[in-house]
Amino acid sequence: MLHHRNNEKKQALAEKTLPLRSIILAIHIVWSLTSPKLAQASANMDTSDRFPIYIPPPPLLSKPKTDEK
Repeated sequence: MLHHRNNEKKQALAEKTLPLRSIILAIHIVWSLTSPKLAQASANMDTSDRFPIYIPPPPLLSKPKTDEK
């Protein structure tokens, strides 16, 4: 009976840790997919198109100085 109870505890613990493990696994997969691109981007740091995705600057910085009053 004690052995059966112990297995239930292990099962409960596994169910608690499963979400965390799947999150870590998902992050690991995403990182492994993106890190080669990041490495390539840092290798081509001197070229103008080092970042494939263009991130526009915040509205405050993109406004010309003449518009500010």
